[in-house]
Amino acid sequence: MVTMKFNRLLNQQTVAICIGTFLEWGEFTLFGYLIDKIAAVFYPITLNHNLSIMAAFATFAVSYIARPLGGFIFGIIGDTIGRKPAMYYSLIGMGIATTTIGLIPAYGDIGILSPLLLIIARIIQGISISSELCGGAIYLFENNPQTPYLSSSLNGIVAACGMFGGAIIAVIISLPYMPSWSWRIPFIIGGAACFWGLYIRSKLSESDIFLNIKLHDKLVAHPIRELIKHHLPAVIKTFCIAAFIGIYIYICNIWWISHVTQNNLVDKIDAKAYSTLGQGLMIIFTLTFASLTEYAKAGKSFTHTINNSGKTNLITNLIINKNKTKMIINGIGILRLGLFCSILAAYLLFMPIAWTAPYLIMAEIMYALGNGAVSATVFKYLSDIFPPSIRYTGQSFIWSIAVAIFGGSAPLVAQTLSRINIKYVIIYIASSAMLAFMITFWKNHVLSNLKLKVEYCYKCTKK
Repeated sequence: MVTMKFNRLLNQQTVAICIGTFLEWGEFTLFGYLIDKIAAVFYPITLNHNLSIMAAFATFAVSYIARPLGGFIFGIIGDTIGRKPAMYYSLIGMGIATTTIGLIPAYGDIGILSPLLLIIARIIQGISISSELCGGAIYLFENNPQTPYLSSSLNGIVAACGMFGGAIIAVIISLPYMPSWSWRIPFIIGGAACFWGLYIRSKLSESDIFLNIKLHDKLVAHPIRELIKHHLPAVIKTFCIAAFIGIYIYICNIWWISHVTQNNLVDKIDAKAYSTLGQGLMIIFTLTFASLTEYAKAGKSFTHTINNSGKTNLITNLIINKNKTKMIINGIGILRLGLFCSILAAYLLFMPIAWTAPYLIMAEIMYALGNGAVSATVFKYLSDIFPPSIRYTGQSFIWSIAVAIFGGSAPLVAQTLSRINIKYVIIYIASSAMLAFMITFWKNHVLSNLKLKVEYCYKCTKK
């Protein structure tokens, strides 16, 4: 039944929405995996290797700093003009910027203009793609209400496919016999594919839910003001979860490769192969967990009997709801399971028992398990906590702020912390996961009371 519903999702509408997400995450993975080549092409050879890598990671972070502006612009467009226009215009900027990156001459040819053009292209790219992941998930969620977990997670699955594809391309480009300019080809082709995506998106219909809001004259004139004034609990939850996802993926996937190769712990090509394996497994786990929640939602519960003492293990408590004699898997439980597994994955990736294939494969399986469980449920969770009239702004804008602060800076933070002790990198990842984990238990009235206390303290200071 779930398989049939999933097959119905694989249509032209889905392709049109997901192409931007695929290219976004494919490009970001490619940029991160080829950070040594990017550093060599765009930054002065007079810099030592470590400074050159840090400069390249800083360029990586620039696009994320620009994301809140894009989230603000496209969030308002999505909630006041329509979901379709927001996703259409974002793909234009993304196509131009991605193609430009592939065409910029090296530092040795045009000097300082080379890294400057790269930074400008990354800024345009950051503004443009800020609404792709959340915007696509919202559109699919609103147009496929019968399969909310599968439809909303599909964009996450496509993001994983983009990372998987980008990783495979990076491995191929890193082979010894590949020409030095080969890294440019996927950027140029990816940029061209954006314009093909524009043609498909031009044929999309508007979201049914947005049309209903517009028909009943319930559009919100100032979505940001509405968010802060009436939906602060949802804002806090979105921020914490997005911050964790940015930290987890960018450190455990992108930066991990740089770390293990710089310290001669794992061969460069092998490191990229392990990360590629993790991304491939993540696709399988995301689809599996999304299907499980759809089965549970349809009443096809996966049950388990409690023993006479009424006790059960910790993992079971994280993923089920108690109902006397049986427990039912649900979306929020799967989300919590993913956050819990992410803490274990961080430890296994950076402090394995040995830097050998069996232990590294086990670490990548745990990484994929955590990432897959979160990706399968997070967009349904976020779509539920925001009303439709401000859903696009609530997700895109707040997500962009969190990713700008914590995601884009994650490789730089990890690089800095690792120079002190690698344990601090693990603590950084685990802390973000634990905060996101705990906040899923907080009820809205608890966060609302926190908001009232902050407002009261502010008024007292003004007096």
